[in-house]
Amino acid sequence: MDDDASGDTTNPLNVESNLTEPLTGADEVVLDGRTRGPSVDDDALYAVLSRRRAVGLMVTRWIYVCSAGLALALGLPAMIYSLAVSDAEGRAYLLPVSATFAGAAVPVALYGVYTHVNNYWRPVLQVYVTRILWMVPVYAVCSLAELVLWLEVEQGCGECRRWTAVPGALRDCYESYTVLNFFYFMVTFLEVHYGGAAEKVLREGITKNSSADDGDDDEDLAVPHPCPPYRWFCSPWRLDSPEFLGQCRYGVLLYATIMPLCAAVYIVSAFAGGNNNYDDDDAADRDEASLYGALASPSSWAYFVAFNTANHAIYCLGLFFYAAHDLLLPCHPHGKFVAVKGLVFGTFFQDLGIDAVFYCSPGLATKFGATQDDATAALGALKCTLMCVEMLAFALLHAHAFPASQYPRVRLESPEDAENPSTSWLAAWGDYYAQQKRERRLARARGLPRPNDGFSPAATLFDVTDVRRDTAATARGLATAPLRVVRNARSAPALAQFNRLSLGRMTAQAAQRAAGSPRAV
Repeated sequence: MDDDASGDTTNPLNVESNLTEPLTGADEVVLDGRTRGPSVDDDALYAVLSRRRAVGLMVTRWIYVCSAGLALALGLPAMIYSLAVSDAEGRAYLLPVSATFAGAAVPVALYGVYTHVNNYWRPVLQVYVTRILWMVPVYAVCSLAELVLWLEVEQGCGECRRWTAVPGALRDCYESYTVLNFFYFMVTFLEVHYGGAAEKVLREGITKNSSADDGDDDEDLAVPHPCPPYRWFCSPWRLDSPEFLGQCRYGVLLYATIMPLCAAVYIVSAFAGGNNNYDDDDAADRDEASLYGALASPSSWAYFVAFNTANHAIYCLGLFFYAAHDLLLPCHPHGKFVAVKGLVFGTFFQDLGIDAVFYCSPGLATKFGATQDDATAALGALKCTLMCVEMLAFALLHAHAFPASQYPRVRLESPEDAENPSTSWLAAWGDYYAQQKRERRLARARGLPRPNDGFSPAATLFDVTDVRRDTAATARGLATAPLRVVRNARSAPALAQFNRLSLGRMTAQAAQRAAGSPRAV
């Protein structure tokens, strides 16, 4: 994946560097009065560094695979056997099992993030991929922390019950953030791959398919709603206007905007006692709590709002995938869709199923050490344990669905590529990124200061400028016209969306100039 191993040392973005002149021959590098020794040819040194890096990554990967395999195949069974021999209660198994699987899942996900950050050839797409890959570590850490708190509640710590709302709220917020970024990823791929606005690409793609099938173009440009209640109350969203993309984008943005507010209500209600968080000695109070009081609590209403906005967002995401399915085939969308929607939707219905089972069979709580009167702690602990166990499977699925090898360096191989603003931008970016990557490795190998180019792909891991601005605009729209659906909302083009990030603002304009000053997008 190190396509920058060639000898190309041009800097198309004209960014000043501390290593503009290659060091060759037997020159000595002097830094702070100290001689670093004779340098070797840049190309030869960089080839050695690239090979060494590749071998190091391969060795690290195999060490992890062997360690995780031994832990899962030998360590976990031995731990469970020792607990069984000692006649431990059911809840004693939950923490070691959860910690083992979560500890195995997080390195897999972080390795995927690392490979993308160190092969950042298509930043307009990979910025969304890295955000999606962070979902497994966030889910694993939050679920493990919540499990520890629920186990403390079972031991009699009433105060820990309030804190269980915090990891769950953070997990729900990142879930909405992931759904939004996957939608951005699909829209951006259409623009980058086909070289046009997503609305135009969708319209032309559907029209071409209908013409090939001798169908009615006007009918095919209307996307019908496949399931109720949308089929009953909503007219088909049309592709020959901004309606379809605007409605899908608004539905996903609405979820990402409202979910943090609902999470804040969860946390405040938990600490204020508004979600029926009673101590173990409050059984009488729990019996007196009426159905009206439960329905009137802020947390119940927040859950109702979050539930409906989440379903609407997932529906919009699925409808967009359905309409753009054939156009998304070059990016292998099926595995990506299953990896994202499976984690979001599957875990949600799993929790509903567990709630139903415990409701129908309250006696199951006693198998986890809980009392018959309060099965909430046992229920929460079981949910968190299953979530931690499943994270390893989802980490492997994400690694398969979002490999860095699907985003190689872009090169201008034909005149048509040069006419595509996105392709020409990415080609110029690849030249710049290869040069900066080369200079940083050479400087590190020779003990020189890092080139002051102001560029760091890792900055995109924590830069959420685009999401913050979009959700803020959606929140302002809700405040001014809460009942009006935004039909004319337009998605920013891929490069314009990327330029809103701090990394994009630094590099995009220079890359466009280097590519021949294409039309600003």
